[in-house]
Amino acid sequence: KQIESYELDMGITYLENIKQTQFRELPLYRERYILITRQSSDFESRNTISWKELSDIPLCLLTPNMQNRRIIDSAFHQAGVTARIVVETDSIFALYSHVYHGGLACVMPHSFLTLLAGRTGLAAIPIIPPLSRQIGLISLNREPPSPLMRAFESLIPDINIQEEIDSLIESDY
Repeated sequence: KQIESYELDMGITYLENIKQTQFRELPLYRERYILITRQSSDFESRNTISWKELSDIPLCLLTPNMQNRRIIDSAFHQAGVTARIVVETDSIFALYSHVYHGGLACVMPHSFLTLLAGRTGLAAIPIIPPLSRQIGLISLNREPPSPLMRAFESLIPDINIQEEIDSLIESDY
């Protein structure tokens, strides 16, 4: 709405949600959902974990009004299980704190790991079946594009955001 009313030049969003042709899209990366837990947890040595297995783990998640949470809730629903949520917050830093200091686990996009770079003691475990969403920039679809969008369109091909974020899953936390 803010882009349509010229309050913002562009935004970052889930591109699957953009159905209207009035927006110009610039894909940035595909986020994949992972379990983030302490390395000392029962799951830290696992290469993957299923949505069904996740339903037995006490989780901290973002609040239900957030798109990220609706995506996660849908994945649990498709797996035919209910998440065991013990903490809800609207802060990703609170999620980190509950995982790191409270011994809980959380489900987040792997792009979340960029905020935790250099932190030790955490494990990032891919969830199966995989859940992913395309993230990108959007602006009004006009010709010529805004100078800001043109600048991003010229820079993005030289930056491999996907490779950078994907490499964090293999890192030791």
